[in-house]
Amino acid sequence: MPSTREVERVKNAPGSRRAELLALAAKLFAERGYVSTTVRDIADAAGILSGSLYHHFDSKESMADEILSGFLDELFGAYAEIVGERRGPRETLEAVVIASFDSIHRRPAEVAIYQNEAKHLMQLPRFAYLTDRNAEFRKLWNGILTDGVETGVFREDLDVELVYRFIRDTVWVAVRWYNPDGALSARDVAEQYLGILLDGIATKTPAPKTAAPNTVAAKTAVTTTAAAKSPIAKNTAAKTPAAKTAVPKNTAAKTAVPKNTVAKTAVPKSRGRRG
Repeated sequence: MPSTREVERVKNAPGSRRAELLALAAKLFAERGYVSTTVRDIADAAGILSGSLYHHFDSKESMADEILSGFLDELFGAYAEIVGERRGPRETLEAVVIASFDSIHRRPAEVAIYQNEAKHLMQLPRFAYLTDRNAEFRKLWNGILTDGVETGVFREDLDVELVYRFIRDTVWVAVRWYNPDGALSARDVAEQYLGILLDGIATKTPAPKTAAPNTVAAKTAVTTTAAAKSPIAKNTAAKTPAAKTAVPKNTAAKTAVPKNTVAKTAVPKSRGRRG
């Protein structure tokens, strides 16, 4: 015998009136909040009377239940298929992230309700399964990260719980800014995100290259070094004899002095003694 949830899934098949009403309710819950949206708001959006809405659903709570349970069953079904393929840790992480962004693309209202209203709805007995889904979600992501660390695919110093929380929050918060009609598809956004997550945003610094010595400078250095070590070449400038400047002969200095003939004047001989 099919379960109540399976019966509801058949009733909510795409194109059915119930599916249309649930889509309207999901849009209003996402935009206005679950608490602020009334049954009359949903009926007005559908163009029917409030009483007619009760023909399909017994309460606003039951509508929110069907919206969230259907969304989570689909999401975790996609996760289970990926894990069942037994890919490596990195490939599994990539596939799960892509599946999450695909869900944001196709069911943005349901993702927004889960993000914004789960904490409040968990307090209601009807939504106890949300606590179980959160635990399942955490186990899935932590398992992928732990496998990656143990196999050396991810860094061994990772704090798995911290990384899980980072991925969870940064992936699902994208529903607040992602535009299904924007320039980037869900796949494009997922791949950009994975590039940041797995490879970082800083440019990879290449290993420093040893600069090739300037040939001329190197040769000059070698020559200079050799010259410095050579006993002959040391301080050649200091030991090079200064060029001898030719001093012109001072002809005036060597002018012959004429013999002084006067200095040798002969004294006349005495001719006789006078008495």
